[in-house]
Amino acid sequence: MRVFVAIPATPEMQAAVERWQRGQRGLPPVRWIAGRNLHITLVPPWEESEIERVASVLAGVEAAPFEVRFSRAESGPDRGAPRLIWATGETPAALLRLRDTVTTALGIEPERRPYRLHMTLARYRPTPPGQVVARVPPRPVDWRMPVGSFALYASHLLPSGAEYEILREVKLGARKGG
Repeated sequence: MRVFVAIPATPEMQAAVERWQRGQRGLPPVRWIAGRNLHITLVPPWEESEIERVASVLAGVEAAPFEVRFSRAESGPDRGAPRLIWATGETPAALLRLRDTVTTALGIEPERRPYRLHMTLARYRPTPPGQVVARVPPRPVDWRMPVGSFALYASHLLPSGAEYEILREVKLGARKGG
């Protein structure tokens, strides 16, 4: 099964993003990400057969709640040939600590690329070779989200786009065994 670890968007964040998406006009063709699929990736997807073992390892991760703030919606990750529209902001140290704690617990090597706080809002639709499509210039947003949990997700690839299913959610700040 294809799985990944991420922070689910709160219902309030989902609503804010969906309002923003409805307000966007004159964009190139994009496939908007539904609110239920919004998340902040901590560990990118991998193939896993031992779901219960992974869920058990994640249940033992301890971290304190924190907040993230998104300040821009922009094309990314490559500004010259972007594939998506994402919300970005300054990466809080607590987010980096959580990512490092999770990857260490799972025995996964962290990505070599510098981690950047982001949440994918839309994916550009494929265009014919040689066709140039205007990209979205950066747009300011002011979205704050308390982070009170992270989750093990399953990724289901469908013709209409990926759908994500939370397999196990881990609350932050909960004392283990007490």
